[in-house]
Amino acid sequence: MSDQLLHKYRVLTEGISQLYTFQKDAITSLLNGQNTLCIAPTGKGKSIIYQLAAQELDGLTIVVSPLTALIKEQVNILKEAGVVAIGITSDISFQDQRILLRNFSVNPPKILFLSPERLQNSFFRAAVLKSVLKVNMVVVDEAHCVSQWGIDFRPEYGQIEEFIEFITDNGLKPVTLALTATLGIKARNDIIEAYQISPSAIFIEKNFIRSELHLNFIEVDEESEKDEKIYELLESAKIKKAIIYFYSVNRCRKIAEKLSQKGYTVGQYYSAMDNDEKKKVYEQYINVGITVLCATTAFGMGMNIPDIDTIIHYHIPNSIEEYYQQVGRAARDKRLCSIANCYLLWSEKNFDYKIEEHIEPQQLSLERINESFKKFGLEGNANKIQAVEYSNYSAQNLNFFRYLLEKNGALRFIGEVNGTPKSIKFKKENPYWNSILERMEFGNNFVRAAEKSQLSLQELINYIFDQELSGKIKTFKALEKKLFFVSDYDEVPIDIAYEIIEASMAIVEFKTTQLKALQKMIKSAQPEKEIYEYFN
Repeated sequence: MSDQLLHKYRVLTEGISQLYTFQKDAITSLLNGQNTLCIAPTGKGKSIIYQLAAQELDGLTIVVSPLTALIKEQVNILKEAGVVAIGITSDISFQDQRILLRNFSVNPPKILFLSPERLQNSFFRAAVLKSVLKVNMVVVDEAHCVSQWGIDFRPEYGQIEEFIEFITDNGLKPVTLALTATLGIKARNDIIEAYQISPSAIFIEKNFIRSELHLNFIEVDEESEKDEKIYELLESAKIKKAIIYFYSVNRCRKIAEKLSQKGYTVGQYYSAMDNDEKKKVYEQYINVGITVLCATTAFGMGMNIPDIDTIIHYHIPNSIEEYYQQVGRAARDKRLCSIANCYLLWSEKNFDYKIEEHIEPQQLSLERINESFKKFGLEGNANKIQAVEYSNYSAQNLNFFRYLLEKNGALRFIGEVNGTPKSIKFKKENPYWNSILERMEFGNNFVRAAEKSQLSLQELINYIFDQELSGKIKTFKALEKKLFFVSDYDEVPIDIAYEIIEASMAIVEFKTTQLKALQKMIKSAQPEKEIYEYFN
């Protein structure tokens, strides 16, 4: 490790002078051009790997991260250390995003943070190519989400590989770094295969069982007992900062209200809250304005809060992996929190209910697959491009079915664009665009505009983006966005449908096995041993 790089490390880590062995090895691997996987516990400094490697490589590093709060935290850390870092999140207005993407080459960041969904955005892809920035590294944070066994959480994680192929096909060849705190064997193999990682570029911090986490499992006969148990635990533990995890928003809200009535300073956090609310709660929790946070699994992934001393699971997690990810959010800084008490409330009925009501319904049927194909407007429209309003796409969770149908060749994504042809206004007269609009005797959609321009829809979208990225478009509608798809088929071919069904059966079986492993761990006299064996 060079003296210059070591100095940069000390700046980023407030004077700490030594790297862990796995950090040094992972950085060396990346600088040698090897796709790399690093598995290490929360709080061990996985982020420093790409922060340092990015500064030694020419060009741009793209970090794919699942949470806005985590992106902001990382950007702030890097900026304070003098590194040019940018995060593109939903907190940035559409107009500001336009300006930022147009100016990639003018003010190039060293590290760019974004969500996996952003990688699928046609305009973002066009901006990367237009900027001629060399993308030297793609970092996949929380890489366990890549695995097919958990793809229903964020399907776009499964499409990161396709983005890397896209930029590679356009002359860029980035090295890939996958990072995660916990990873079972099957998920690990998925990542190794997806990113073509050789055994010599896999670095695992073996000492991941954290002695400061005190694991406690409390069995109840009835669900109603859990409320009283929570009150008892909060009173007896003398907590400073706690998270109570729920898998039901309604239960999360109700318990939060009851705790508030009992005098606790309580916050709520779940995915349906708007970004401003989440930000407010997050900041209050960090700054001790909130003592007890009632949250769904939407809270915590990748967040670095140093002084959480209590984790309570009101509902059982889905696996050992998920459980250890969540309790791992406690006692991140031993100077502020030397131990953390982790309590999981459970009953045999909880496991039966989760299998029957949550896992088994994930088994897809021919009817559900065909219904999803219909929602894309593709039924009976072979080789005809169909537009889907983004609001409908998001509300109906079509991203999950898009992933399945596209992966198996039942549909193709053409691109996306905001507004309508007539809503796009240029800063100066554009004769070519005017001629297209004049030839559109009726209608106001991009498919018809493509027909009249004698361009493919993809070529037309590329033209619009080129004009936008050249600063020639004045008005580009923010709230109207359409996604375009096409299929070679009038309906999902039966062989493709059965491939999807068989894959969903395998996932249901896997998740059932995962849950049973969690149940075995809870009942074990040595839960830490069960956890260690699971990850090895």
